[in-house]
Amino acid sequence: MTVKRRETFLLVILICVAAVLAVILMVTSFSTRGEDSTGSSLPESSEEAESSEEAESSDEAESSEEIESSEEAESSKEAESSDEVESSEEAESSKEEESSEPAESDPPVVVTDWNLILVNRNHPLPEGFTVNTRSIGGEEEVDERIYDALKRMLADARAEGLSPVVCSSYRTLEVQTILYNRKVQRLINEKGYSEDKARRVAAKSVAVPGTSEHHTGLAVDIVANSNWNLNKSQEDEPEQKWLMAHCAEYGFILRYPNNKTEYTGIIYEPWHYRYVGVELARYLTDNGLCLEEYLDPGATISPDL
Repeated sequence: MTVKRRETFLLVILICVAAVLAVILMVTSFSTRGEDSTGSSLPESSEEAESSEEAESSDEAESSEEIESSEEAESSKEAESSDEVESSEEAESSKEEESSEPAESDPPVVVTDWNLILVNRNHPLPEGFTVNTRSIGGEEEVDERIYDALKRMLADARAEGLSPVVCSSYRTLEVQTILYNRKVQRLINEKGYSEDKARRVAAKSVAVPGTSEHHTGLAVDIVANSNWNLNKSQEDEPEQKWLMAHCAEYGFILRYPNNKTEYTGIIYEPWHYRYVGVELARYLTDNGLCLEEYLDPGATISPDL
């Protein structure tokens, strides 16, 4: 082999070795990259798994919280419902207790109170009785202590378009004697009664002197300006209807109501009002009582003198 050929042969061998080394380097390089790629993907997969677990755990926690919240809401509703039931039961129990309580007691009777003086045939005017009166117009006077209440009542009635007129109020014994004797004489003349019978009959509509409420200054006869007749026709007047409905608000009562003659000794007078004070006036009116039934319960007055 010549020198030139030998050199050529060595060159070829070197080239082949270099090629083999290059192939080995390439294979090694690819293998390393694959391992790096595989190694880097594993943590990502682990993180995703952890993230998935956390998400599932969070979902489970939220679901658990929602369930607990729902249970708490239901429990709260049940508690509220229970409270409402208990409250309703307590309210009903309270109502039952209230209904079982005794009715409001009667206003106390203090017979020495000036406004509670009882004057009738069983209870004549006390000896030496005096009263300070005040004029309400014309010749009419009342106890000065009821002046304001009477004036308010009449003013309020007039404000409603009515025309009440006080036709009789305080009377002295002398005036009452004149009125009573006049009634007796009329019965004798018009009915032919004996004097004894005339006096008994007269006493049912005109009090015997000394037994009239008009002596106290606490009583007034009020009529409609359009009707001055002191008879049953007064009850149909708008003035009387208003007074009967509202007089208690001012401390007055209809003194001689219908169907109370056995207690009062006086016939029904839908024009005669008496001051007793607001509290007692309301009580008597609400309970359909006359003054005798309250101050002298059980007592009656004979229709005869």
